Amino acid sequence: MAKLKDVERLLKIHYGDKWTENEKLSFYRKALTMQRIRAEDGDSGMNEEQELLCEPMEESTELRV
Repeated sequence: MAKLKDVERLLKIHYGDKWTENEKLSFYRKALTMQRIRAEDGDSGMNEEQELLCEPMEESTELRV
C-alpha cells in the first residue's frame, strides 16, 4: 500500500491535483481505486491459491537444479 501512496504522490507532483481527469493516466486511477476498495473490504488482493504459494518454506542446504 505504501508504494501506491508514493505513486499517487508522484502523480500529484507531476500532473497536479487534477491528475485523475487526465485520460492518459486512467490506468493509475483505476489501479488506485481498486486498491482502495480492496483495503476497505479487508481483501489482500490475492486469491487463496496465491496465498498458499506465498507461504514461507523451510530452508534447505541441499543443492537443487
